[in-house]
Amino acid sequence: MSNLETDKEFKPPFVARFRAMTDKVEIRFFWDGSQMVIFNWSSNPQQLSFQNPIDGKASGIPDKGYLLPGEMHDIEIRVTPAKIQAFADGNLRGELAGDFAAIEGPFGIGPAFGSTVTVEKFEVHTLEGPGGLL
Repeated sequence: MSNLETDKEFKPPFVARFRAMTDKVEIRFFWDGSQMVIFNWSSNPQQLSFQNPIDGKASGIPDKGYLLPGEMHDIEIRVTPAKIQAFADGNLRGELAGDFAAIEGPFGIGPAFGSTVTVEKFEVHTLEGPGGLL
């Protein structure tokens, strides 16, 4: 499995924006070496899969994880000290609450289980202001 990853490390608040597609399953997002959000999860493509970057605990959100394979999607991951939000094509698909303030690391995207992920855009921006303007 090969991933695209930033050279810079990010600490909340920040936003990661992608334009990407998978050919079949699994678009995974990573932060500080841990997977954290999975669209088109191979075990249940309809479920958005979150994995807490602090303790690795997985949770899923039914009917929010499917992205049409072979089609580009605009994906945004917003991270504040208190929550992680996943958006696809302008719609909030799910969020995970927690204390993420102390985590700092590179952010990335990648495939899994034989999928190919094509990336047209990959931007990560630190956010300023109260609450990170999220």
